[in-house]
Amino acid sequence: MSKTFLGTLVAQAVLDGVIMLEDDIRKHLREPYPNLEYKGEPIRIKHLLTHKSGFPNFPIKGDTKSNFFEGLKEIKIKSPPGTDYNYSNTAPELMAYILEQVYNVAYEDFVLNFILLPNKWTTPNLI
Repeated sequence: MSKTFLGTLVAQAVLDGVIMLEDDIRKHLREPYPNLEYKGEPIRIKHLLTHKSGFPNFPIKGDTKSNFFEGLKEIKIKSPPGTDYNYSNTAPELMAYILEQVYNVAYEDFVLNFILLPNKWTTPNLI
């Protein structure tokens, strides 16, 4: 369900005008990542959402947020973004971070306040 939530929140961000599907993802990152392109063609928001970014399935380094971003520097994009489908957990993790940046709110709070609470989502009683 997490990727469904993410897609819903990204759609809202597009409607709000804070991101565009054609945005170069580096526009929303705090540090430069010259490696997040292929021969001048940047990875775009739409590539993160469609698993066509060229990112590995799992983060290279992902046990903390700072390690995740250090790992992004080690990614090598081997084909033009948008051409090859490769399921990736790295891409949605980065997309969640981008949402944090554009809304200036923790992703978990964003999910809680814009999806769970408005829809009266409750945790089932597991006892």
